[in-house]
Amino acid sequence: TIASSGALLEIGRRIRILLGFLQVNSALSVAFNIPWPKSFISFTHIFDFVNVDFMGLASPISPCNFELQYTQIFYLHMCVLPLLMLCTFIAVHLSRKLITSMENNIDQIRHVAVQVFNTGVFLLYPSICTRTFLLFRCREIGSDEYLIADYSLKCWEGNHLIAMVFAVLVLLIYILGIPAGYMYLLYRSRHQLDNKHVKIRYGSIYLSYEPQFWYWESVEMMKKMMLTGGVMVFPIDDSFQVLAGFFVAFAYFTLVTRLEPYEDIVDDRLQASVSLILLTNLLMGALIDLDDGRKLDPNSVGSLLIVINIVPLVVVMILIYMSFKKVIVAHREKQRKSTTTDSMASLPESVPSRRSIV
Repeated sequence: TIASSGALLEIGRRIRILLGFLQVNSALSVAFNIPWPKSFISFTHIFDFVNVDFMGLASPISPCNFELQYTQIFYLHMCVLPLLMLCTFIAVHLSRKLITSMENNIDQIRHVAVQVFNTGVFLLYPSICTRTFLLFRCREIGSDEYLIADYSLKCWEGNHLIAMVFAVLVLLIYILGIPAGYMYLLYRSRHQLDNKHVKIRYGSIYLSYEPQFWYWESVEMMKKMMLTGGVMVFPIDDSFQVLAGFFVAFAYFTLVTRLEPYEDIVDDRLQASVSLILLTNLLMGALIDLDDGRKLDPNSVGSLLIVINIVPLVVVMILIYMSFKKVIVAHREKQRKSTTTDSMASLPESVPSRRSIV
């Protein structure tokens, strides 16, 4: 029914907002050179899976724990999205060969392929940003600079220099190119956003937002880009790195609260809440960085951060529960109407009255 479909869409939108928050949060300990409490780092690492960082699971980012050089891991990670595109293309091509009955089925397959690609981009984009910008992060030791992600690599020469050429291409094609591509596609279709085929194909990147904010997914991606990696272009020992991250988070929080771009006001409030929590995390990180272990107790600060960051998980669970209740109520109402209709149909035809016979 329409009610149950709407409730399921609500669940999808809220899970997407939560995943976006967790993607940025799990990258904080890598993107920002802050001595975060160990308990908070362990807590954020629980959600590393939301960034679909296969290479990170196989070989964690640690200067002393590498079987492969970081540049090799970078190349492998950058191959994931093209492989996804290739597999999708092969699936579409095979479907065209196997299904000969035809046009509608082919269009449906293409729509599914685009949806798969958009989902892959949503899941992979933050980790692509982190992996790429880590190549920019070097530390001077003696007279040379070494890559912080892998101290076996000297910066700006040999393998690192070659990887930097690829990193620039990734920056242009993936990190900047995908949000720009989304903007272009939606701008070109901006007068047809209510079209059925456009909704099926591109709906996942604009239907959550009000019509005038069809471009908001690209804004969201730019925020993720800056907070999961973009700040690494600043010198690692420069406090301006934290300040830049705080400014990005504050700017996004202000835009969300003022513009309310989401179609549902509950989603606006949820996004504003998780943005405020992210802003609080960065503010606490700045205080930790300034304190330098003199007054703040790491255990107390870590516990406080964990409690604050559990809040959106609990809120989304409650919202999902409420949406599921709508689905259940709609299903029961449909069953009740169906039962009533069947009962009416099974009643015997009315016996004509004596007067009508006469």
